[in-house]
Amino acid sequence: MRPFTTVLLVLTLAVPAFATDYTITGGYFDIKVYRDYDTLLMTGGGVNSITAEDESFLDIRNTSPFAVGSGGVGTLDMWDSSRLEFSGGQVSGFYIDDYATAVLSGGRIDKIRNESQLGDAQIEIICKGYNYNSQTKKLTGIWGNDSAFNIQLADLTGYVPTYNILEFTIIPEPMTLLLLSLGGLLIRRK
Repeated sequence: MRPFTTVLLVLTLAVPAFATDYTITGGYFDIKVYRDYDTLLMTGGGVNSITAEDESFLDIRNTSPFAVGSGGVGTLDMWDSSRLEFSGGQVSGFYIDDYATAVLSGGRIDKIRNESQLGDAQIEIICKGYNYNSQTKKLTGIWGNDSAFNIQLADLTGYVPTYNILEFTIIPEPMTLLLLSLGGLLIRRK
């Protein structure tokens, strides 16, 4: 009986938790919670509140224009080890905690707040350039598609400041890439 129990335990641990793939292309929803290994692809519509927990993955490419009760995302909460890729759409408040990670590369996000006491959450911002005003806690810049962003960073007393969990990946301008390539060729010739 012991070998059967061991095999059963190994098989139980090897099978991932139940997961569901969701898609939102339109309409408006009140609350959406994604758990375990759930995935979401959002290309339109709106949600009052989205919560991602456990190992869930959200891919938000677009939403309807933000308006309470009809479009965009009111609050977006990332917990545990959930992951987010946000490339378009509109979010009023984005809150991140635990070991959650996010990659932001476009769209409109009005406010970001770190809720991880140890600063384990990480946000990568892919843009052409940015500026941070430490007095107003405003982060401004240009996304890769040349649209502007203007994000209010909010901090909680006793928590790691939100700016400290941000990592920036700068997309070089095409002319800069051309000059770097030409410089590399010239160095190679010598």
